[in-house]
Amino acid sequence: MDFGNQIKNDLMDILSFEGRFSHYQELAPCVQKRLKGLETLSSYQSNQLPLDSARYEWIESNLNIQNAKVVDLGANLGYFSIRLASERNCYVHAYEALPEYAKSIEMSSQICEVQDFLKVSTKSITLEDIKQLEPTDLFLHLNVLHHAGIFYDKNKIFNSNDWYQYALNHLKFLSNVSDRLLIQIGNMWGNQILFDSDRSIDYICELLSLSNWDVKKIGLINDFDNFTYETYLPEDFDDIPRISIWRNPQTELVEYKHDNEIIAELKSGSAHRPIFLCEKMKIVR
Repeated sequence: MDFGNQIKNDLMDILSFEGRFSHYQELAPCVQKRLKGLETLSSYQSNQLPLDSARYEWIESNLNIQNAKVVDLGANLGYFSIRLASERNCYVHAYEALPEYAKSIEMSSQICEVQDFLKVSTKSITLEDIKQLEPTDLFLHLNVLHHAGIFYDKNKIFNSNDWYQYALNHLKFLSNVSDRLLIQIGNMWGNQILFDSDRSIDYICELLSLSNWDVKKIGLINDFDNFTYETYLPEDFDDIPRISIWRNPQTELVEYKHDNEIIAELKSGSAHRPIFLCEKMKIVR
């Protein structure tokens, strides 16, 4: 298919965009396949650890998501939105506050011919917005919630202590509109610590439980050479390695430690964040 010079030029502009969350995601496989040979695609590189394909594979192996209704919050370039729409016939509503990247999702949906399966809204979802959402099968919530009060709902959070109550309300409201939730949460709010990195499993499990969500599975990277997520069931949660992370100011690398032993040194701490697959509690609190 010939997409014409305009869409190619627009894509080049978007991929060269520099901002807080630019060069954050990989490009969806169908975009790469259909625009194979385009110089812009071959030169584009994500600045993050190569986790998108690994996360998608974990999602696909742990969820039956064929033909599901999905909300993708903080969709960025639309890696997950596009793959779910093009490979699983999911009906996806992608929310992306950056206009440049919201436009890229729309362009990718044209390139992959999934316009009928994908809707894009150029905005974040506030607490008030959640109440207005239509019921959905799955809420994709990857590395967004710890930005609340900094990039959205700025009038509701003024420090890290405010964040906890906000997160409880946010997640409770979501349980009213979605049957399942797939979530990752970072442990930093700006430059303030929300919870110690080695407590992420326990802290987030408790937060989700208090918000009417049952954690059914956890995906976690233990092998930092190939970035493959292992799956843990509730009966295994106590056996999950509690790993801490710390950025060494001398090397500028993030040290991953288990039992005070360095097991990896990486450019970011994103490989430390577990994926929580949750189902709405049948009896809400």
